[in-house]
Amino acid sequence: MGTGALKPPAVPQLSRAFAGEVAQLTAGDYRNPMAAGPGTVLVVGDGASGRDIAVDLARTHHVVLATGKPRRLFPERILGQRTWTWMDRLRLLSASAGSPVGRIMQATDPFPNRGRSFRVLRAAGIDIRPRLHGTDGRIAIFGDGSLVDVSTFIWATAYRNHDGGIEIDLGSPGLFFLFRPWQRNRASGLILGASRDSPPVVDAVLDHLRQSLPHRPDAPMNGERACSSSDCRN
Repeated sequence: MGTGALKPPAVPQLSRAFAGEVAQLTAGDYRNPMAAGPGTVLVVGDGASGRDIAVDLARTHHVVLATGKPRRLFPERILGQRTWTWMDRLRLLSASAGSPVGRIMQATDPFPNRGRSFRVLRAAGIDIRPRLHGTDGRIAIFGDGSLVDVSTFIWATAYRNHDGGIEIDLGSPGLFFLFRPWQRNRASGLILGASRDSPPVVDAVLDHLRQSLPHRPDAPMNGERACSSSDCRN
């Protein structure tokens, strides 16, 4: 299975407490500013998707961005090279989830700064607030006690693992996965990590096939070349 895991949006239980007339979307639902009705739009989640959506909406709406954990943004390029290239060369993308570097990267969840710093967002007219703590009908309540009357909520609160399309036991022999975030290291959830994660999975698949499939008498063994139909007649 190489379809990835981060598909359904992770919408908090808090979403059920808002008034029925308040429109609610997820980052996956959002396409353009027309998706939001008139009035103030609250984007919950200040990751890459949340910041992009807030900037897109700021041209036509009053936008409030509810933040979460402190995040670090890194420049897109360093000394003319893409930062992802430097991270790869320095083996940061090879850091496993349990390593000291891996734990730091998971805690800070850095992403490229494509003009998405808080300074730039504020300059675009976006109202940045602390974490969303509660609601009272249409009123959003933030961690600092401030209140905002909101017409549309857009939940950009990441995604969750979901294997609902698999109708067999996930522990079944012969079922293997790729493209899982932090499966082996930071690059595992990226296209970049496919070439590195694939060989051990392919080896495991071949080993499973050798052990589970019956051996054919005419199958090549120990690297022997399979004969053609004419070669095998005698």
